[in-house]
Amino acid sequence: MGQRESVVIHLANLGGLATEQDNYVEARVYLQEALAIARQLGRPWLLGGVLYHWAELNLKQQDLATAAQAFREVLEIALGGSQENAALALYGLARVAAARGDYVEASQKGQESLATFEAIGGRQSAEVRKWLDALSPRLLDH
Repeated sequence: MGQRESVVIHLANLGGLATEQDNYVEARVYLQEALAIARQLGRPWLLGGVLYHWAELNLKQQDLATAAQAFREVLEIALGGSQENAALALYGLARVAAARGDYVEASQKGQESLATFEAIGGRQSAEVRKWLDALSPRLLDH
């Protein structure tokens, strides 16, 4: 792994951590820089990881259009190889759909994500299952 790839990974991790700590300004700075370098490097696995953090940041800030676009790009990249990243992207798209009030689409994407996580033994299966359980009452209301 090259030095620039390491820089991207560190920036993405810092951005993800800042997002978890609700420090969105700092997260945005780290992730924008990481995205710029990752796009220059042209490594799909690297770009997919940074885009995932970018999508999570935008979802937390309720910028649903940007989050959905980034999750779709992660999914597109992941379909070329990483089932775990595809499942993460589907889970992200499910949460975007729920935030928009489209609980049917949210459930469909969530179920697809869960099936993928379970097929690969993904560690996020329990989180997605819990999220789907919490979504169920909203489906009944619509």
